Order: sequence, then C-alpha cells, then structure tokens
Amino acid sequence: MSKPYILFIDSGIGGISILNYLNSLHDSLNILYYADSEHFPYGGKEEAVIGTYLLDIYNFLCKEYDIKLIVIACNTASVSALDFLRKRINIPIVGTVPAVKPASNMTLNKNIGIIATKTTVQSGYLSGLIRDFAADSKVFIKEASKLVEAIELQVSESELKEVIDEELSFFNDKAIDTLVLGCTHYSYAEHDIYNYFNGIVKIVDSREGVSKRILSLINDSFFDNDSKKILFLSSKKNIALYVQYNRKYTIFDDLYIKDVEWKKDSFFGV
Repeated sequence: MSKPYILFIDSGIGGISILNYLNSLHDSLNILYYADSEHFPYGGKEEAVIGTYLLDIYNFLCKEYDIKLIVIACNTASVSALDFLRKRINIPIVGTVPAVKPASNMTLNKNIGIIATKTTVQSGYLSGLIRDFAADSKVFIKEASKLVEAIELQVSESELKEVIDEELSFFNDKAIDTLVLGCTHYSYAEHDIYNYFNGIVKIVDSREGVSKRILSLINDSFFDNDSKKILFLSSKKNIALYVQYNRKYTIFDDLYIKDVEWKKDSFFGV
C-alpha cells in the first residue's frame, strides 16, 4: 500500500516555516516539499504564470507519489492561483493567505500594517480580505520583497537588520499596533521584526491557521511511524543553503533536484 503524501509548494524556504509548525503538532506525516528555486521569487510574476508552475509541479510529482493533499505554502502563489488549481485538481488544497482576519480581531487601535510581496500587494485577493475583515480599520500596506530575498539567502544578522530597518521604516509614523506577515519567509524574522517595533506591535502570521486546517482535512491513514519527508529543488541554485539549513534543523530525509520542465532527477544526500 502506497504512502499518502502531503505536497507543500513554495518558491523557496518560506513554506518550511509552516512545515516546522505542523511538525511541532504531528511529526509522523509523509511530506513532499517542493522549493521552486529556479523561479524564486514568485513575487512579481504574473498570476497565470504562477498557476502554471504549480500545476506542472503537481502533475509531475503525482506520477511517482500518492499525493492526497496540497499545501500552497506561499501567500503570493495562494492569492494568485488557488482558484486556478482547485478547478483543475480533484484533491483538497490548502492555501496560505495574509492573516487579515486574525489581525482585525487583535488590533486595539484599528491601525494594521501588512508586509507582502509585490504580487500579493497588488492582488484583488488581499483587497477582498481587507474589505471583508478589516473595513473598520486603517490598513497600511508595504511591499517588502528585499526582506524575502534576504531571508531566502540566509544573510548575516547585521545584513538582515539593515534590510528590516529599511523595509519597516515605512510604518514609523503609522501608529500600527498589529503587523501581518504576508509572506511565509517573514516568519523566520519574526523575532527581529518584533524587536524593531520594541515589542509593542503584535506580529501575526499564518502558520498556526494553515497547520490546523491541514489537520482538519486528514484522517488516521496519513499518520505513519515510518514517515518520510523529502525536499525537492527545481534547480541547483542555492543548494548549499538548503543543505546547510537541513543540517541545522534536521527536517528532511532526502533532497532531490527535480526540474519539472527538463525532467531531471538527481539525488543529493542531506
């Protein structure tokens, strides 16, 4: 009997922040994590292009693995292509969208900040979330793609602080009391972002909500005492960073270079 797998897709390491949270709740799930490093970052790309990337990844991997659930572990990809995928794939798909609703419940002064990629900032999906859940608040939105790249490249602490200072200075005169992290990469810098605001701004991301949604959609057949967690990269770009990351956190059992377009498949020990 084949193992049922949950497929995570992101353009980089961002979605691993959700996987880490999920593992803290249940670590006996079989996971495929596809980091589309060839096309990183998704932010700035057209919605139709992102949708095609995600569909191609699923269609390729489902030939080899029994994928029962998909997690689009990327805000940009979710706001761009969630509906596109659900019309074409007949298994549950969990998206990751900016946590505007939780932020609207947490804010006391009704001033909310959001940082996100260019594509997410410009999307109608984000506008809809604000209209539906934060219409009674002032919402200040900042495109922060430099921070995504700094986190993906795992820059030094001093370099990261410089980028955070640059990106978040936009909010200095906005009196926000709640900040939504609208990209999964930002969760890695949550502590640094909290410190930037001297601990007076509540930081909200989607890790808990997405993880709980995943668990609500699976049954006992998904749990496996001999579970496997496999990392796929679409190119050798920045492979050393992924190997280093995995040695630090020990998440994945195997790492493969699996280029969907060219059907390349190479194994690298982790």
